[in-house]
Amino acid sequence: MVDSWCYIFGVSMLFAAVAAHLLLPLGSSLLVLTAAATVVHLLFWRSFLLMLAATAAAIVHFLSWFSLLLFASFICCLDDALSWGSLLLVLLALICCVGDALLS
Repeated sequence: MVDSWCYIFGVSMLFAAVAAHLLLPLGSSLLVLTAAATVVHLLFWRSFLLMLAATAAAIVHFLSWFSLLLFASFICCLDDALSWGSLLLVLLALICCVGDALLS
């Protein structure tokens, strides 16, 4: 029962973070995403939902690969186990940053 409530709360935090990322300037939305990540992580230890939030934010705000890199690094710092998913997200963000730099 607790797990289902954790997932419901985490998913609603995900949508709130994406909405904030759409409506606010980039700097402010990163603060909202970081706050949402911190709340979900500290309360429920759901790093998977944090990766979803970071990925969704990058898709929604497709020019902000650097912000995804910063956010993914923040997730890795919070994640005690340094899960493979978090490390893969950082790698993906690095590849996208390099790709954007080469294409521009």
